[in-house]
Amino acid sequence: MAEFAELHTQEWEPIVSEINRLGLFSRAEIKKLVSNVHEKEYTMQKRTRTLDNVLDYVKFQTDLLEEIKKCREELEVFEKFEEIEQAIARRINSLFGSYTRIFSNEIRFWEEKLKFVIEQKWFSAAFTTYQDAIIHHGSRYPYLYEKASAFEWSRNPIKHIDSARRLLTDGIRLNQQNLDMYAWRFELEMKHASLLNNKIDNQEELNSETLNKYNTEIQNCLQASRLAFTGAIEFCLPQDGKVKLYDQFLQIASKYRFDAQSEFILGEMMKTCQDEVEYYGKLAEYNLEKGDFNGGLSELRKGIKMIDTSEMYGTVLAVLHKHLQNHPSTQGYETLHSILQSGIRNDKLSPESYLIWLDQCISWPFRKNGVEKTHMFSEDERMKVLKTAIEKYPDNLQFAIEMFKINAEKGLPLEADIERINKTALPQDNVDDWMFPILMIHVETNPSKQMRSCCQKFVNRSPKLFAKYLRYIHLKDGIAEVRDAYKSSNKVNDYEVMSTMADMEFRSLDHSLPLGEKYKRFRDIMEKACQLHGKANLEVWIDYIKYEKCLNNPDKVSEIFARALNSVPSNLKQELLLRRDRLITMN
Repeated sequence: MAEFAELHTQEWEPIVSEINRLGLFSRAEIKKLVSNVHEKEYTMQKRTRTLDNVLDYVKFQTDLLEEIKKCREELEVFEKFEEIEQAIARRINSLFGSYTRIFSNEIRFWEEKLKFVIEQKWFSAAFTTYQDAIIHHGSRYPYLYEKASAFEWSRNPIKHIDSARRLLTDGIRLNQQNLDMYAWRFELEMKHASLLNNKIDNQEELNSETLNKYNTEIQNCLQASRLAFTGAIEFCLPQDGKVKLYDQFLQIASKYRFDAQSEFILGEMMKTCQDEVEYYGKLAEYNLEKGDFNGGLSELRKGIKMIDTSEMYGTVLAVLHKHLQNHPSTQGYETLHSILQSGIRNDKLSPESYLIWLDQCISWPFRKNGVEKTHMFSEDERMKVLKTAIEKYPDNLQFAIEMFKINAEKGLPLEADIERINKTALPQDNVDDWMFPILMIHVETNPSKQMRSCCQKFVNRSPKLFAKYLRYIHLKDGIAEVRDAYKSSNKVNDYEVMSTMADMEFRSLDHSLPLGEKYKRFRDIMEKACQLHGKANLEVWIDYIKYEKCLNNPDKVSEIFARALNSVPSNLKQELLLRRDRLITMN
């Protein structure tokens, strides 16, 4: 084994010699390179070698190519590419070849080989590699057909379109119920037709023969794309959520601006999807994006007429609201307002629909006597909508927050709003972070027992929030008030809270007390924390050690460390040793 490793290492000598002669690497770097090569070659000779070993050797050599490139640019040495870079690339290719039989059942092997040959711009080899990968893995990994087809087309679209098509045709034949296969074939045809259209548009003096050839090929592409689409409908159309399939193809057709294909897809969708809410939304979106505003509104109204549900109202309002963000118009806002009013009357507005209304209850344009004006909503109008929403959905967090914001801005009592939020909200940092300072301001201006009780409930929702609350009390009222709040909380066994409390006790040491009593409070908390959390949380022990180190108590540090070493699982022991050593060496 060692003899073969030595032999293969010697094969690197011409490469190493040229690197040395050109001065690309220092003597030390050359020595390290040879040593690393020998180590890799020795690993390759082992019976226990794995795919990871092979790919590690490949990476070593590709990294070497990058390093050589960087050195060439720095030294401005541009010769002997064949003897150095190309020689290394051939060795990598040979390495892949040597292990193809052994690791052909591993998809990673083929992915790495493809990555390498494509980076080397060995395009024929890349195509052959794709074909080999498909033979071994095409049924398990259908995406290989798409990658191979896209690669083949990108090399030379005009010359290789038939080859790209054949790959996807084979993929569909072997994966008949895979929707992506049909979508890839559909997009290939759209992409190729778009390319030919651009060639016609950008070349003014095309001869008639070439022009006719391109036009014929475009028609062939459109026909082939429709066959791919109808194949998807035949073999992949689900019982529920059919609109998503149609929309996948509609998005591709729209991307390449083939209106005829889009109209064809919409026509087919109409045959099977008129009982689905999403159908009317997609049809309206398509018309609105085309600039057909009246057509879009017509589809939205038709949807509500055909399917009179909260879901339909939500879809209609969402589509119209999104459109108005970019294309505001009097007619659009009037329609939105009309649909919202209809939803209220018929009790069909979802929480999302109410949020759309609240978003629009600021201002919108309207036309009166041929003059464009802007309607500014009063606070009462917006509050009326919000109160209606809260009555309908009393457990909705967003409505509760909106009411809290309004009342906080007005300086009104917040107890009812906080109670509502306490009932509806799960711990959410993005809510807690901005509500906390507002709450504290109102506690200061209204230090009533009821207000404090509301706040206590609010901060008890999450350990992070309660820890923040303890620090606030410590700053305002001192350690005695903090201890009272800590005792009354249901978060006393959470480590974030325990850590915060221990820190405040440590900062509030009464140095007039006897030594044993002085440290008792923070040590009691840390001892309990170690008992509750020490088996899984390394930070508990590290924090405890830090405190005792600050007290210049080496015996206590050693004792805590010994207990930690016996408590933490084996996978954390090494990290504990490293962290302990860092702490000891810190000043």
